[in-house]
Amino acid sequence: MKRYSIITTILLLFASSAVSDILVEVNATMITPVCDIRSENNSSPLVIDFGTVNSDNLDGNTVDREFPIYISGCDFNKKLAITLNTNGSNTLMHNGQLLLATTIEGLGIHFKEITQGVVRPFDVNSVQAIHPVQITATEYRADLQAQLVGTIPAEQLSDGQFTSSMTILMTYE
Repeated sequence: MKRYSIITTILLLFASSAVSDILVEVNATMITPVCDIRSENNSSPLVIDFGTVNSDNLDGNTVDREFPIYISGCDFNKKLAITLNTNGSNTLMHNGQLLLATTIEGLGIHFKEITQGVVRPFDVNSVQAIHPVQITATEYRADLQAQLVGTIPAEQLSDGQFTSSMTILMTYE
């Protein structure tokens, strides 16, 4: 019996000194918070309505609509950038500018930032700086403009309703 007691004691000593371990490696990616974007009246989608447009008005005249976007939840200590993403091949080139194409051939939409009266043209599908102004402690506003552009003579534009769509993406420079 004494012999079993000694063997048990020896086994317990070895068992308590046997250690198993595993290295734990932690990986993570720190990200800056994403921005929240909303329209003036919180509509989704944001609708830009040009109403009824006489195609003759596109020859040398400006047919445009202004609309604000409200931005919150960003790290405003960093420079913000915007991308007007056409989600495919929905573009039209005119005078060196990439425009959002519409369902009427030869009719595009040119976008600009017009915040605080400073005009900054945007190409679609391109990351570009944006300069919103602070309106509350947590919210900023950027004023944008959508301008109809005829890339062919007005008399060649088809009559009828037109549509187009894009996604506005906010990021950091």
